[in-house]
Amino acid sequence: MSQSTELTGGAGFVYESHVAAYFMSALLAETVRPPLQSKIKSVRLQQAAMGAPLDDVIIVFDTLIQMKAHFQVKRSLIISSSKTNEDFKGIVVNSWKTYINSKKENRNDIYGALTDEIASSSLRNVQTVCESARSSESSDSFWAIEAQASVKFREFIDVLRNILDGAQIRRTPHELYEFL
Repeated sequence: MSQSTELTGGAGFVYESHVAAYFMSALLAETVRPPLQSKIKSVRLQQAAMGAPLDDVIIVFDTLIQMKAHFQVKRSLIISSSKTNEDFKGIVVNSWKTYINSKKENRNDIYGALTDEIASSSLRNVQTVCESARSSESSDSFWAIEAQASVKFREFIDVLRNILDGAQIRRTPHELYEFL
């Protein structure tokens, strides 16, 4: 089986370097950069050896409350629970591990993926689900929305459930709501 030209050509590594430079420049200039809402205290790269599940870029915020953003960087990403979609499955499972770790340390960390290429409809759907969770008053109110939501809305939640189930990760509906 031939290797991806993205891997052999280095496009993924180049993109990851661009992402790192974006956040490093914000650190040096002491500015706020989207999607973050706070100044950056430090940027850490490739932290797998330090036990970070999402290891490509970890940003420590310059805030009173300790908070971090953990990102996996992918040149392109497909949102699905397909057996062959190891990238997205890995991101979901490692995001879950990061969520659990931040809960244990009583932090409200940010976690997920940064990508250059993604289907706009997939991105819109992920954003809709996550924004609905953030704007819901409670877990119960979010799951009431989910019950009445569009097929695409429910499909994304099912993708997450399928990936977490496949990784034998047990969770409560409340934990899944917080994870979003």
